Amino acid sequence: MHEHKGKSVNTQAGENSLPSSVITTIITLVCKTCGETKPKKEFHRILTLAQSKALLKKPNLTTRHTLYSSLCRACRNQRKRRTPLSIKDLRNKITTGDLNPVIGEALITEKRQALPRKRSKVMKEYWQKKRTLWQDELKSNLQKQVTTYANRYYSYQNQMPEDPTPNQNALLLQHSYNYKEAQRIRKDLLEQASKAVKDGREISPDTKINELIKRRKAGVV
Repeated sequence: MHEHKGKSVNTQAGENSLPSSVITTIITLVCKTCGETKPKKEFHRILTLAQSKALLKKPNLTTRHTLYSSLCRACRNQRKRRTPLSIKDLRNKITTGDLNPVIGEALITEKRQALPRKRSKVMKEYWQKKRTLWQDELKSNLQKQVTTYANRYYSYQNQMPEDPTPNQNALLLQHSYNYKEAQRIRKDLLEQASKAVKDGREISPDTKINELIKRRKAGVV
C-alpha cells in the first residue's frame, strides 16, 4: 500500500490493475514476489511485439508496449530463459516482429556456421573420454584392492595381543608386506597406464593385485 495525493493505492493486484493516470503519480511499488519496496523504474516491463499486439488488440501495431509489472526487474530476470535461442526460436522472433530481420538473419548464419565446430568438439570429447575410460576403471579397481589390503592389515594389527606369538608376528609382517606391495603395484600400474594412453595402448582394468604379488614373490616380475 502506498499513499499518493491522500489516496491509498494497492500496487500488488496485478500488472494492469492501475490506470496509467494513477500509476504515474506513484514513486515506489511493492514486488509481488520478493515483497520489497523499490522505485517504480524497477518495474518497467517492455513487452514483445507479439505480446503488445495481443494486449492492445491491435494486429497492425509496429511498436512495443511498456507497462508496469507486478514483479521487480531482479525477480523477472530470475524467470528469464537461460539457454541460448535456437535457430527455430530466432526465426519465430523474426516472424513475430520481436527481432530485427537483419540482426536475426545474421545470428542464424552465425549459428549455422558454428554447428560443424560444435559437433566436432562434442565428438572429440566423446572419443577422448571413451579412449581413457579403461584408465578410470583401472584406477577405481586398484584403489578398491589396495583398500582391502589396508583394512586387512590394520584390522589384524588392532587385534594383536600385548605378547604376540612368533606366528602372529609373522602374519602381521605378511599383511604389512602385502599392503605395501599393493601400494607399489598400484603406483606402477597407474604410471604405465598414463604412458599407454599416449601410445594408444590399454591395460586391462580387471588386473588383480594378488596375482602380481605372487609373481613378484616368485621372481617373475
